[in-house]
Amino acid sequence: MGLLKKRSSSGSTQPMVRSVSPDIELSTVMDTELVAKAYGKRDLEGKKPRPRRYNPFHRAFDSSDMETSYQKFFVRRRLETLPVMIAFSFFFDVVVLIIYYLDINNPKRVVAISIMAICAVTNLILFSLARYRLISDWSLTRIMPYLIWSLVCAQSFLDLGLYYQPLMPSDGAGWQVFFIFASFTMLPVPLGAMILLSTIAITIHCLMVGVLSLANTDYMAEQIGANILLYLCAIILGCVCYLVSDKQHRMAFLETNESLKTKLTIQEQAAQQEGLLLSVLPKHVADAMVMDIGKKNTGQFNRIYIRRHENVR
Repeated sequence: MGLLKKRSSSGSTQPMVRSVSPDIELSTVMDTELVAKAYGKRDLEGKKPRPRRYNPFHRAFDSSDMETSYQKFFVRRRLETLPVMIAFSFFFDVVVLIIYYLDINNPKRVVAISIMAICAVTNLILFSLARYRLISDWSLTRIMPYLIWSLVCAQSFLDLGLYYQPLMPSDGAGWQVFFIFASFTMLPVPLGAMILLSTIAITIHCLMVGVLSLANTDYMAEQIGANILLYLCAIILGCVCYLVSDKQHRMAFLETNESLKTKLTIQEQAAQQEGLLLSVLPKHVADAMVMDIGKKNTGQFNRIYIRRHENVR
């Protein structure tokens, strides 16, 4: 807020309050309260925060306020890809439902179709909730990603036990690799938590194929080792994509930071200049001078700002 002076016709000076605020939707980038600390305004000690630079070996910002603001920004960007992850899960259900329907010799055909149909309907409900934001932001960011991951793992493990007869150690490995990589790139989950979830899914799959496999058991250890190698490659690629995306988002966050700081500085300087101008000139004269700034003078002399007033007391 800038405090300016307004000169009245009687010569007295009255304060005029002029608000300075950027016309930017900060709700899609960060909280408004954090902008005051991270984006160029003075803190309680009267000092401006020094500029932050991205360090690839230390992903967190030095300022805790900027890091908190960035994490909210990053989660909101990842929420845009959350419906895509649910769409992939629904596509998996559609594929296995078609396979179950065509496999008339499977004794578990009716049970498998019923279970996967329930999974498909659940995916449609989750897609609607995530796509149209029908639940609170806290539920969308804290519960929904883990619920989607649990559903993806559950339906892949159910498919492993319902369809593959007899079960082999390599069955279901392709779907696991795909969903592990997709989780790293689409779910708004921290990197450490995503690695832990992937490790849990890998362990469960290895235990299932190790205990329930009835075919090609002569090379059980080699096949499970090959599966683990594929899973590790998917995790490594997922981590690389996660870190690259994180770096790009942090650079974009810093550029937004600098642009907002520049905008606020320009507005503060404009408010100070306007206050200085109004302290020596009446407002209507100052407004006329401001409107004429930048206009080309076609006469011999510059414009003279003269106003006639009568019965001035």
